[in-house]
Amino acid sequence: EQSDRCFSEVPVQYMDADTLVYGIIDRLVISGETAFVVDYKTHRSVSAETVAALADHYREQMRFYQTAVAKLWPEKQIRPYLLFTHSKQLVPMDELQSA
Repeated sequence: EQSDRCFSEVPVQYMDADTLVYGIIDRLVISGETAFVVDYKTHRSVSAETVAALADHYREQMRFYQTAVAKLWPEKQIRPYLLFTHSKQLVPMDELQSA
């Protein structure tokens, strides 16, 4: 069995119909049957009251990252998260999961 792996600043690129999708995943952790995709955000003004709306702003970006990781590791369950570094809030984007 292969051990857990962690990658920082992972560049990804793929075609989505006629659109080139590209970006850099801040942290990618492969552990067992799961791939954790974490994107760091530094927003200083985020609070418990505003975090959901702010996270929603990044939904499409996280969907693109999830799709890219699924192309690389189709057998893994993808678990996307946003980490708001200033407020130390880890926000699961679980509704983005796919099998």
